[in-house]
Amino acid sequence: MKRSYLSIISALSVCAGAAVFPPGAGASTQPHVTIRVFASDAIEQPLRQIGYVFEKEHPNAKLHYEFSASGVFYTAIVQGVPPDIFISSGSKYQNKLSGRSSINLPSTVGYDYLAVATPCRNPVQDASAPSVTESNVVQTMLGSNVRLAMADPELSPAGSRAMKMFAKISATHRGAVRAMLARSRQVLSPAEVLNLVENGKADMGIVYASQITGRKKMGACIGGAMIPKRYNSRAEFTISILKKSKFHFVSAKRRTLDRDYRDFVLSDKGQKILGEWGFVPASGGNRGFLAKFF
Repeated sequence: MKRSYLSIISALSVCAGAAVFPPGAGASTQPHVTIRVFASDAIEQPLRQIGYVFEKEHPNAKLHYEFSASGVFYTAIVQGVPPDIFISSGSKYQNKLSGRSSINLPSTVGYDYLAVATPCRNPVQDASAPSVTESNVVQTMLGSNVRLAMADPELSPAGSRAMKMFAKISATHRGAVRAMLARSRQVLSPAEVLNLVENGKADMGIVYASQITGRKKMGACIGGAMIPKRYNSRAEFTISILKKSKFHFVSAKRRTLDRDYRDFVLSDKGQKILGEWGFVPASGGNRGFLAKFF
């Protein structure tokens, strides 16, 4: 885990170094302005669609995306690898960066809730067992032969929320945290959790509901069930713009495009795209919005 995490930071540093243009040093030879976006991989697919539409409407802009766990990007920014835009699956890291004057205060992009992804086959490896639904998903997770997968709670807000969910379950199922953690494989981010489920290396993966919707939308053979409300929590996805950095020149043109991109994500057009991929619109955090996707 640590080696993978450090390699991501190193790769981000290389990309950042290649994209930075100090005042008057070659930037004029570029046909467009590159907007570098660090974003939670839980929101990758809708952002790629948003980016496609944005670039068509802004031919002088080119979006460069990096997707990973929000905690990875927080560390990268602190270490001097700044993006133009930072989109996180929680405001924790952005609030810390705002306190350091690295980025502007975040705005809410949309909301999501925890769900469990399952393979096409029955996750308990028993053809006679019932399908996993919201009503039996917790009991199924507690099964001793079920292999679980979750994101790293130290680097991913999804992993942190999964730990809180385990704690709530333990209030009514004694010893649940220890039992589930003993059968859980932790990976860097919720997108990697989904990969384990799809590849048959996990029977149940704790991710965001919109990710399951997205994989289904892309034709993946994957199932899912919402985590019951009593154990669940709302995830707030947020967006921030780079405020200042000695490592990255922000021209007036770039700053304008940064604001245009943020505003486009928050616009009715951007919000519609996010809704099509299973996100709860920023105008409301109604968990019932997700029901139609499962």
